Amino acid sequence: MWDAAASKVIQSWIILALSTADALGMTETNGCVSHHGAHGCHLGCPIKGQHKPNAGHYFAVHLKPNNHTINDCNHPDIDICNLDTLSTIDYQQDLSKVVSSTDQTDYKKDHKKTGIRKPSILSGLANDLMFPIPCCFPLDLMHLLFINLGELLIPLW
Repeated sequence: MWDAAASKVIQSWIILALSTADALGMTETNGCVSHHGAHGCHLGCPIKGQHKPNAGHYFAVHLKPNNHTINDCNHPDIDICNLDTLSTIDYQQDLSKVVSSTDQTDYKKDHKKTGIRKPSILSGLANDLMFPIPCCFPLDLMHLLFINLGELLIPLW
């Protein structure tokens, strides 16, 4: 970087702890699918959502609905008391799958399976100066705490 006051080139490092945005802006920053994707969690958990027949809008449902026989949503119930026993995804391995997709059909299958659409815009930064991707992208707590809960609790009060 050029330091005009000293008239010389100086070396500078970008140190990044957390990169935040709302849920829609986060998809452009981290390269993952939206929160309504099959794997909508951006923190790397392997939980897959459920959707209605003939709809592509997934929901983070932990219990399999009764008489639910949709092929790509036919996974068993998730015990939320034992979430710590779930393994996390290997982000780099899944990103490699998506990036090395051979055609559009292969890409759609891979990004649906992994929850990753493209490399993060932050992928080019030095990994030793930041939390690893996807851990550097926290959840969108503003909408959880201030919009969603407010809309639920105020009518109750």
